[in-house]
Amino acid sequence: MKFIISISLMLLFFGVQAQKSKVTIETSFKGIIEGYDHSSQYKIYIDNSLVMTTPTHTYSEPYKLKLKTKRGNHLLKLVHYTLYEGNWEVTSIENNYTLDCTIEENINFGKKTKIEIVNDLDSPTVPLVTVN
Repeated sequence: MKFIISISLMLLFFGVQAQKSKVTIETSFKGIIEGYDHSSQYKIYIDNSLVMTTPTHTYSEPYKLKLKTKRGNHLLKLVHYTLYEGNWEVTSIENNYTLDCTIEENINFGKKTKIEIVNDLDSPTVPLVTVN
């Protein structure tokens, strides 16, 4: 009986693990003007739940993070904040930045999902998002 319970628990554990997606998100900025390499961070939401706040880093530092989430279709939202004059502000045109750096995409998370985000300050439309 103990053997059957142990096997059942192992199958349950590995079944749950198999449903997770290993997500890698890489972010970078291009076209940074001297004197504007501000401290920044991202808040990452999946299905409107905050899952991570990145450590503070400057625009010029490419940033790579890893997380795990359930496989399948989910709403991924990355909100970029800039530390300006002692206050954290959402990096947006509305707040007088060159670029809106909030990403909101429906993503189909597979076993492994890699997301690359390039914020190009020389081409201020929306960040380039690549999902593999």
